[in-house]
Amino acid sequence: MADPSGSFSIRETHGILWRKENRVHVASDGLGWSSLYASAQLEKPMRTRFVPSPTTW
Repeated sequence: MADPSGSFSIRETHGILWRKENRVHVASDGLGWSSLYASAQLEKPMRTRFVPSPTTW
């Protein structure tokens, strides 16, 4: 789902940052970037499958 403000948000990613075991240091939510999402985090090892994020265009 696209952000109503036109920003590229975490809702348009696979949601790795939402995993409770990951520690997010910084993310670009709220910066108004329309075509890029950036983050720095510490992730625990995992094995899973992700479905494609829905497109908005």
